[in-house]
Amino acid sequence: MKFIYLFLFAGLLFSCKKSTKPEVAKKSFKNILILGNSITRHAPAAHIGWHGNWGMAASSEEKDYVHLLMGKFKSLNAEAKVTYLNLSGYEVGYWAYDLSAIDTIVSVKQDLIILRLAENVNQLHVSDNDFKKHYTKLIEYLKSRNPDAKVICTAGFWNNPPVEILI
Repeated sequence: MKFIYLFLFAGLLFSCKKSTKPEVAKKSFKNILILGNSITRHAPAAHIGWHGNWGMAASSEEKDYVHLLMGKFKSLNAEAKVTYLNLSGYEVGYWAYDLSAIDTIVSVKQDLIILRLAENVNQLHVSDNDFKKHYTKLIEYLKSRNPDAKVICTAGFWNNPPVEILI
C-alpha cells in the first residue's frame, strides 16, 4: 500500500510539464528541500550492514527516491537545486527538537518543501507528546522562512496509522 502512495506522489511530480502558461510554469520548481529520514539519506553504518551514503532501501544512490526526483526536477528545470537532509532526530524527539538547527538549510528560499517524516515516530506516544502540534509547528517554521513555498507532507513507507492520520 505504501508503494502505491509513493508512486502516486512521484506520478504527481513527474506529470508536471514545462509550459509558457504561468499557472503551469509555476510547477517547475527551482529550489527544492526534502526533509526525511534514512529513506531520504543514511550515512554508512557498518554495524548494521549499511555501506551506502544515500537513501536506505535503494540499491544505489541513483535509485533512491531523492535522486530519482532530482532527475525529474532537473528535466523540468535545468537550474533546479535539490537539498535534502536526514531529520530522523526530529522524528524521535519532535517534542524537544530545536527547529533552529535547520536554519542554515531553510535560509535558502525554497519554492518546494517535501516532508517525508513518519517512520520513526513512536505511534504509542503521538498523543502524549502531541505530535500534531509539533508537526504543525515544523510546517509553520518552514513557511515562516519560505512563505511562498509549496509544502508537501507525505505518509511514511511503513504502515503507521496514528501518525499518518495526524500528518
